[in-house]
Amino acid sequence: MVTDLFDSLLQELGEAMEIEDLHADANNTCLIVFETSLEVYIEPHEKGDFLLICTDLGRVPPGRYREDVFREALKSNGLPYPRNGTFGYSEQSDHLLFFELLSLKELNGEKIATFLYPFMEKALVWKQSIEGGEVPVADTMKTGRTTGPAGLFGLRP
Repeated sequence: MVTDLFDSLLQELGEAMEIEDLHADANNTCLIVFETSLEVYIEPHEKGDFLLICTDLGRVPPGRYREDVFREALKSNGLPYPRNGTFGYSEQSDHLLFFELLSLKELNGEKIATFLYPFMEKALVWKQSIEGGEVPVADTMKTGRTTGPAGLFGLRP
């Protein structure tokens, strides 16, 4: 992605979220630290057609607790759209990550902001659960789909 496009998206995002002076660092990454202490990294994806949005949810200690957290993360990854992010594990840092790739096609700051609010909400719940030693629960987010005028399987309530 051209740096000018990334800078433009950051400027638009800053305006949409009322955050002053969003800009990329020397590594072409923008770190936003929110009042909740959640840190969100935004950077162009290496393939160039996507914007990577990521947050580090912290270290998950090995053992049964880690297995339970990973099981819930996998359940969450299997939820239907919109699941507001994907969980991943970094062996290098031993941390659970939460990320999403947004297509650059027709992307603007307002669309990024609209995505970020539920992304951050879910990330914060998981981060706080992990910090408290609790197992987060894969949510059952609504898919936004309706069953149509006849209801499920053509039946009416």
